[in-house]
Amino acid sequence: MWLLAGLTGEASPPATRPAVPLQDADIQAVRTQAMVFYKGPTQEHLSSENTIVDVFRTGKEQAIIERFANQAVEPSLGQYSNALDHALAVLLAKGQPKPDATRLIRATVESLFKEFVRQAEGKTGAVQKETWVSTVSRTKRFDPVLKELVALDPQHTDRNRLVDAGLNGMLHFTGGPGCVLSKNQSDELKKLVKARETATEEPGFVGLKLHRWPVLDMVPGGPAAEAGLRDGDVLVALNGKKVAAIRTAQDAYNMLQGPPGSAVQLAIKRGETTLNFNITRSSSAAARIETRQVATHVLLIAIPTFEGSGIADRVKRILREQSDDQTAAIIFDLRDNGGGRAEEANAVADIFLDGKLLQICAFQNGRHIAFISNPGVGSAARPIVLTNRNTASAAEMLAMALRDNSGATIVGETTAGALFGKDTADLVGGKTIFFRSEPTVLSPSGRDYSVSGIPPDVSVHDSRSKEKDDILLHALELEENGDE
Repeated sequence: MWLLAGLTGEASPPATRPAVPLQDADIQAVRTQAMVFYKGPTQEHLSSENTIVDVFRTGKEQAIIERFANQAVEPSLGQYSNALDHALAVLLAKGQPKPDATRLIRATVESLFKEFVRQAEGKTGAVQKETWVSTVSRTKRFDPVLKELVALDPQHTDRNRLVDAGLNGMLHFTGGPGCVLSKNQSDELKKLVKARETATEEPGFVGLKLHRWPVLDMVPGGPAAEAGLRDGDVLVALNGKKVAAIRTAQDAYNMLQGPPGSAVQLAIKRGETTLNFNITRSSSAAARIETRQVATHVLLIAIPTFEGSGIADRVKRILREQSDDQTAAIIFDLRDNGGGRAEEANAVADIFLDGKLLQICAFQNGRHIAFISNPGVGSAARPIVLTNRNTASAAEMLAMALRDNSGATIVGETTAGALFGKDTADLVGGKTIFFRSEPTVLSPSGRDYSVSGIPPDVSVHDSRSKEKDDILLHALELEENGDE
């Protein structure tokens, strides 16, 4: 699985704009554009021989990237006697950048030794550690090292704690997000995987509050409010079932559950009038988007996540309803947006960009693929992007695409630098590791921000309070002064 831009399985493309088939001229134009970027003076990390082999319209990033991602066979549980041996095999097969085996083993041995000293105050020489490194480098097995450490002080040495320390040392050496997941973290990640693979696993959102049951209150901007329901409407029937037959508000809440895109039928009483509504459940992620006018002709759209469906559609609807030809700027607040589905982030960029290169994905075998936006521009307003150190993954992809192609100004803090694939492996013994995998996601101009993060054009510390938001204030000053 690939956790930056999606997981195994075909995902339905966002409906922001129907995908247009690529023509040979489109592909050649993007290849030429990318090569110009590659040969630029700031692209030392890319050789002039690099070419983009495949170019795709945005819309099915998940399935496409999975097709090109590392297809190395994951080592099976039955091959290994301990989690360290298993993790070493997984990281050498699937980690990116591919780690140097000897250095990875040495880092693991150092962690094992330090943990042994903590547990038993044992003493062993550097020569012995180098012997262990040499042995494991040859055999790819840590079991002899574990047995020897335990034998040195069996009364005080806990083998499981040694393994945990070794795994943490191994993953720390690889950099990126590497860690050992707890059972709860692993379970939550598997739920995320299932939700991405199966649309019905993602919870839908109706936007009704039931605390005054059967009197209804609306979540502002939710599907119910947008359908025309109002605070104070009284529920008469839900999905054809009369209120008298619904025992509690919790029962009604359960009946409201369903996947995004499915419908719920409500009959309500407003004064002396009975009205019927057919409400389409939206993505809960789309419902979390907030918007407001922050200055004359300046619209702020805060997107807290791209983990869900319908996000780009919601942004498009907001622009259609709340902006016009007089709108000078759209401020995208991506602070604390940890990313999610690349399809959604690219579909937001697609609103502004006309057939432009959105990002380049670089794989271990030297292959590069690119995603481009569809023809046609939906908004001519100037985009401004707000970021902080928690802006990551797909949110970073949107920031890069808008800056490289439309000159969007990024205001705030350097981003997280999470522009790479993430994968998991269930190890022998029941542990699960989380690690960096392919591809590395490059900006449209070929820059690699996967370690450094994206630097802002205007650096401002994120010190928000109820009274003051310095990053937003600087963005508004930029727009007011007409600075580029």
